[in-house]
Amino acid sequence: LVLVAFFPHKMTSVLRRLRHGEASPSPHRAHFVPSLAEFCAVAIAATFADQPDIGLLPEHFQQSIISKLPKTLPIEVVVPRINDDQYWKACFHARWGPSKHGDAKETAKLQGGWKRAYLELDVAEFLTNLTDETPSALTTLTLARRCKLVAPWIYKLVVPRLKCHVDVSALIAALPQLDHLQLTYGVLNNGLNFDLKLFGMRQADCFQFAQALQTHQNLTTLSLPENQLDSDKLKDLLTGLVRNYCVTSLDLSHNKITNTGAKALATLLIRQNQSIQYLTLCDNSIRAEGGKALGKAMEINATLLHLNLRLNRLGDDGGLALASGLESNSTLMILNLSNNDLGPQTAAAVSGMLPSNTSLRALDLSGNAFGVDGCNLIQSAIGNNLHVSEVDVRLCGATKEQEAAVAAFVKRNHSRAMRTAVA
Repeated sequence: LVLVAFFPHKMTSVLRRLRHGEASPSPHRAHFVPSLAEFCAVAIAATFADQPDIGLLPEHFQQSIISKLPKTLPIEVVVPRINDDQYWKACFHARWGPSKHGDAKETAKLQGGWKRAYLELDVAEFLTNLTDETPSALTTLTLARRCKLVAPWIYKLVVPRLKCHVDVSALIAALPQLDHLQLTYGVLNNGLNFDLKLFGMRQADCFQFAQALQTHQNLTTLSLPENQLDSDKLKDLLTGLVRNYCVTSLDLSHNKITNTGAKALATLLIRQNQSIQYLTLCDNSIRAEGGKALGKAMEINATLLHLNLRLNRLGDDGGLALASGLESNSTLMILNLSNNDLGPQTAAAVSGMLPSNTSLRALDLSGNAFGVDGCNLIQSAIGNNLHVSEVDVRLCGATKEQEAAVAAFVKRNHSRAMRTAVA
């Protein structure tokens, strides 16, 4: 009676099917007479897009309808009404299959479940599929409406390639729960139509990011790799970061940051109340002067835990400055200086810093020209340090015996750390 009262047109359709002896909704159970409720659930699910309001029906009947809903309904219909985790999991698999399952499975364990996993990937795909470099008024309006609809479920947004230079400030403002943003401007599979102008951030994008960082205080992870980000654009971005006290992880890898940009970052790192704990600058164009500025910053900074400078060209001058800065630093735990054109002088400076440093836990020095003598100094220093539990000296000119000795010291320290953790 409840169903007839609320869905009279649907019940008429169901009764008409019964009078004409049509097959039951489940072909594998054709020898059973299906209940009227089951017929009703099938009929309501089939027309859910036109009349999606089922909130007044009993809970168990709502679940029956949801289990029968098509997995391709418009998100405008299902997002405000359906929170069932199994439904969103089925929608995810129907749309993307197993190729995206790995990351989504971890996201589904967090607040929001499979609905969150589905909608985060949906928004990222929507942005990736925008083809115009400059968004039209219709694109801007459509994006705003979509963000307003899904905002409560968007915490992490990973856009591997974005051709359209949308207003990032408006995008971030429309997603108040967003705490992790990774974005790279560019195109995929461009073939013979390659155009360098299609890749990287523009000055306007940097200003928009700066504006968003000043006002949006939920963002903790900002990742901008492969964005043709040079020192001038970085300075524009930093005007927002200096007024932000929430970003703890900053990834600027694979860009064009030079000594000037490194000095600007060093100024940020010595600011009081700054929040950055993880800084990735690998594969940029930072040389000795930039290394010196970062080394000075490490003397003062008390928040940075992880610094990655792999694939720059600091040279011995930059390496010496960083080692000197770490002598008085008591917070940095992970340092990557691999492939930085470092030589024996840096090896000597690092070996002088390690015995007194109690915070460092992982040190990557691979791909530098230390030679046998430099590696011997590193080996002796690791032997006198009981805290570093991961060291990489491959391709530094070390002998097999030296590499084995370093590995033995690292294993000793790791075992000691495990015993301390258990105790």
